[in-house]
Amino acid sequence: MSKDKTIPAASLSMLESAPDFDLPVTIDVRGKQHKITFHCKTHSKLEWAEIRDTGIDETLARGKERAEKTDGERKRLVEVVREGMSADAALVLQFATGWDLSDTLNADALTKLENMSGGALGSIVSAYEMAIYQGRLGN
Repeated sequence: MSKDKTIPAASLSMLESAPDFDLPVTIDVRGKQHKITFHCKTHSKLEWAEIRDTGIDETLARGKERAEKTDGERKRLVEVVREGMSADAALVLQFATGWDLSDTLNADALTKLENMSGGALGSIVSAYEMAIYQGRLGN
């Protein structure tokens, strides 16, 4: 009896309804590696590209808004960083539906993770993109 878990595909429509999947991501928190597994919904390459385009457009609009301020006040760096972390958390929530941490997966928890480990949300997005664009899961 073979232990092969390959499922034969009878048509493209069977492949189109790809199931959600688990995505392990290693996050570095102050020099210590932690593996977090995210439960993710599957987006096609084009769906994900559209989501990313929307995020890029929003980022550019925020930058343009800051550049066009005429009141003489500069936007505080802490505000810019907070906005960036919030946008990154929202992007992760476009595909992540759960994780193996006891905390509830939401924007606040993701922002807290990014604040503790700069680059964590970028690592999560990169791992998801590897899974979507290249079919690779894991680090």
